[in-house]
Amino acid sequence: MSSIIWSHGKTWIDVRSYAKKILKEFGYGKVKIMGQSLLDSANQLVDGIKMELLDSTDGFFSVESHKFSIHVMNVLWSLVGGYKFDSNDILLKRNMECVDKAFDIIGHRNLYNMFPFLKNWFPKQVNYPQHLELHREIHDFTKILINDARERRSQRLDSDPISFIEEFLDKIEEHEQDTKTIFTQEQLEIILEDLFFGGLETTGTFLTWSILYLVQNLDVQTKFRKEVLAKMKDRTDLLQTIDLKKIPYVKATVLEILRMGNVVPTPLPRCATQDIEIKEFTIPKGTILFYNLHALYNDKKYWNDPETFMPERFIDEKGEIDAIKSERILSTVFGMGPRVCFGEAVAIDSLFMFLAALILNFKFEIIPGCEPSAKDPVCGLCVCPRKFKVKVSSV
Repeated sequence: MSSIIWSHGKTWIDVRSYAKKILKEFGYGKVKIMGQSLLDSANQLVDGIKMELLDSTDGFFSVESHKFSIHVMNVLWSLVGGYKFDSNDILLKRNMECVDKAFDIIGHRNLYNMFPFLKNWFPKQVNYPQHLELHREIHDFTKILINDARERRSQRLDSDPISFIEEFLDKIEEHEQDTKTIFTQEQLEIILEDLFFGGLETTGTFLTWSILYLVQNLDVQTKFRKEVLAKMKDRTDLLQTIDLKKIPYVKATVLEILRMGNVVPTPLPRCATQDIEIKEFTIPKGTILFYNLHALYNDKKYWNDPETFMPERFIDEKGEIDAIKSERILSTVFGMGPRVCFGEAVAIDSLFMFLAALILNFKFEIIPGCEPSAKDPVCGLCVCPRKFKVKVSSV
């Protein structure tokens, strides 16, 4: 069986290509379908925050990535499962907890990430038994989703597939006599788990960093809101009618958050497919390679003052986006080459849509004495600021 994230070779190519092909058939990458799904999910997030504020006597809001993650995940899940999750679903919340803990266990701090043999020599010390138990729970949840898809389809009069899962189940039936096929129940389970791992954590963490930097820089938050409103006919104008990525200051702000937030500073490893000569060094074929985005995004020779939050660094003297600096971020933040993030397109659109929806509806401010900090973040596979509270008011 092959993972979209971890595997390699022909089977990996076949699985990845097929998954993307089928998702496109159900709307992935299609502007109208994805735009409406993004807008619906962004509005659900806004409504969820408004409901939470109704229960708050002081207007304080606890900023945690999981509050954003489910709404981001729903954009993709509407194509994968044919529906959207209820954000209060108990099983879903538990699965999100398991994914979060699994990220923490296999994150940068765990030595068996670098030295796999440690899980056999010192399993308890590197939390390997806990890791296996979390994966068992995640696997059980995935089976529930597949069985639920079968049940939903059996109750419809129209039996044509309406989602990736249903289409894959049809392929499983078609190829059940083929012993070499990629279309198996186990392969479907692995793909769904990959999508959960990739879709739940990253964009939700980006939005957490966004709020942190925008409460620390209220002038940026105000200008961001003003620039979006200037492109809208009125406050009821729909966000998807605006190409947010073409508003220079909006794009510059997103790029600066991506640079300073740097959600995945050490992306997934690569493997040298041949001997590589770099100056006097030789990297042998088969060597596992890592690249360091923290160094790239904080190079003082390139950025001058990388520790300063300044969206203007991405805007040239003509008031347009500096294409070279923009590409330095966007060509690396979601990975590079054939293994670029599977959901890159929906991820980048989600960043713009969700952030714009939040800033258009709310003003986020620091609570005196409870200033959030970018220092000492939580480091798993993703790097996230520690939980913090902000004061929220409607605008």
